[in-house]
Amino acid sequence: MRTGVLAKRCSCGSFWRNGAHSCRRCGSTRFASWGFYVDTHPKGATERRKTVRSGFPTKDAAERELLRLLTVVQTGTYASPSKLTLEGYLRPWLAGKTHLRQSTHETYGILIECYICNPDYGIGTAPLWSLTRPGIKHFYTELERRGRIRREGPMHPKAVHNVHLVLRKALEDAVEDGLIPANPARRAHKLAVRRPEMKTWTEEQVATFLASVREHRLHGLWRTAATTGMRRGEVLALTWPGFDPITRRLHVTQALVTGPRGGPPRFGPPKTDRGRRAVPLDPETVRVLQEHHRRQLEERKAAGETYQDQGLIFCRPDSGSAAPDPPPRPQAHVRHLEPEGRHPDGGREPDPVPGPGHTGAGRGPPGRRGRPRHLHGGFPSARREGREARMDA
Repeated sequence: MRTGVLAKRCSCGSFWRNGAHSCRRCGSTRFASWGFYVDTHPKGATERRKTVRSGFPTKDAAERELLRLLTVVQTGTYASPSKLTLEGYLRPWLAGKTHLRQSTHETYGILIECYICNPDYGIGTAPLWSLTRPGIKHFYTELERRGRIRREGPMHPKAVHNVHLVLRKALEDAVEDGLIPANPARRAHKLAVRRPEMKTWTEEQVATFLASVREHRLHGLWRTAATTGMRRGEVLALTWPGFDPITRRLHVTQALVTGPRGGPPRFGPPKTDRGRRAVPLDPETVRVLQEHHRRQLEERKAAGETYQDQGLIFCRPDSGSAAPDPPPRPQAHVRHLEPEGRHPDGGREPDPVPGPGHTGAGRGPPGRRGRPRHLHGGFPSARREGREARMDA
């Protein structure tokens, strides 16, 4: 059974013999640290492999690391350490993630360069094999204390958790690549779940709002969002070829996503694989979209040759391109419904069209996925016609 050898190590690099009072190589009577050496080759291997580690301040610290290493060797999960640093691994790792959306790829790059590999408190220069769960937790503590860039004060726990998710995924891949025996970032950071209750309009309030903006050119956009539960980016990327008034379907194939900092929005795939889907429509929404199409043809005729038709259902009236900014929120049009835009019971009107990700596919309470949470299934006609469309499919 392998036990390894604990010994004092001199600054010249040699280990002292047990019981010796000086280094046999240089004659020094003062040692630099404690260390050990142990055979780590697998059983039955023809080539011997010895692992040497030192730099421990006490004998107990070196013994604990030796026992941990022996346990890993005996379970068959030991991977020989290399000089590869975390920084040297993360950059090629991110370059190989070609399946990520461009915005996600850019976000990962920012988290790696600005936080994980930060020269002041980051851990990018640490060798992969030396990473430990306590060391990573200490990094998260420093990140929360010093990582905020734009303002003073501690970093938000959710921002720290975003860094943790990238680091955990990268180290999980390092385990699969055989570079480290286990993932030290696993369960190193836990985010407290606090889900504030979403304040939403009632079905009657949404119907009142849609009736008040019936003549607005974005009436079709708001009704589509309210009755289908699509994300704003998906609604803004809808195209006329994906609209089928016969089967009453909208086919979601893309989404409008934010571009690089300072750049225009761009089209990309939906947020998830399940985002590519056919969404059933109620007859009134189909009629509204057909009327919206007639208005858009008039806008195209008025714009003349400057109009660049991209086939978008909701676009700028003067060019046919995607809007550079999110559509106006409904609060700008509700002030005339009640005094100062307030609910009859005195509370301020909530937003019936939440931000991206609040009403998308795969979101919302169980049993109501893909539906707007503020409508709990949509208008009565939408619910009825949606059931009929699914039965016909």
